[in-house]
Amino acid sequence: STGYSYIMFRSVGDLDWDVNGNLTINHRFMTVEGLSALDAGSATISVTGNMALGGGTFFGIRNATGAISVAVTGTFNISGTPALVSFKENYGGDVTFSSGAMTVSSGANNYFMRGNSTTGNTTVNVTGNLNVTGSSTRLHVSSGSTNVNDVFLNVTNDILITDAQLYGATTLGDVTVTVGRHLTQSGATSQFYAQRSANSTGVAGVTVTGTLSVSDGLYSQSLG
Repeated sequence: STGYSYIMFRSVGDLDWDVNGNLTINHRFMTVEGLSALDAGSATISVTGNMALGGGTFFGIRNATGAISVAVTGTFNISGTPALVSFKENYGGDVTFSSGAMTVSSGANNYFMRGNSTTGNTTVNVTGNLNVTGSSTRLHVSSGSTNVNDVFLNVTNDILITDAQLYGATTLGDVTVTVGRHLTQSGATSQFYAQRSANSTGVAGVTVTGTLSVSDGLYSQSLG
């Protein structure tokens, strides 16, 4: 389909969306869309089960000023044929995301925050393992060339990168990655950047409680 499913289309205000069970989206879907930075609001999404994105394009809040908060009690998965996943696209507003174990196994354009005009803090909390796998799979926590705000990636258990690419920040600000157990990277195409922007003057901190193991690929704490 060339069209989207929307919850709020070019409207201003706050959205509270409670899902009592699992949320599975396999088509083009947009939660909130505005027209300009003057459109202000927020999106709060609560899922008591698992959340899965499996295809098409997904936007959380796009072309509007405001924060998005997503709380998933169960697991969060991106698989299948996603063209683009972006929880925050353009203009100001924080991103706060929490879930149980997270697996990203498909898609080169997976973002929690994206856009050169997007500014705000990004916080992603994973209770369990963060598993990013597949040579064509890429996960960005925050990407924005003018964003000076902070980025936080907190994982209670392991970060597992197998052939895939995990980018903490491509921004100008600070980034903090905290791993409760081990960070394990393998595969010739695997890449990890805490801070990927060479223009960043912020601090890039990576704390691993257990073992940091890189058997192949590229590991870089900061290009800035």
